[in-house]
Amino acid sequence: MLRRREVTFHVALLALVAAFSVYVARGQWFYGDEWDFLLFRGIFGTHKLGLLTPHNEHWSTLPIRGERVAVAGGGRKSYWPYMAMLIAIHLACVHFVWRIVRRTKGATPEMAF
Repeated sequence: MLRRREVTFHVALLALVAAFSVYVARGQWFYGDEWDFLLFRGIFGTHKLGLLTPHNEHWSTLPIRGERVAVAGGGRKSYWPYMAMLIAIHLACVHFVWRIVRRTKGATPEMAF
């Protein structure tokens, strides 16, 4: 079972990373690769690229789905719904990796076999 101090440190670190990400994202607007999700992933433009087609060799299904939800919910009047979704996905991935590492007790692949 996790000790309270470890969980508190983990949650505090997630909050710090979230605050730093919001600070870094201030004043930003859609740029470069984000237009691919809007124009070529079936949100506004054509449907020639699907959800599982890699974007610059990266799996991007979650950001694409999040973009579709953000557009359906409020359009493109603000960049913050999109950025909040990206920050939330990032923090969730970090949390799940932390849980996996805790479950394996930080074992390396060589130690697992």
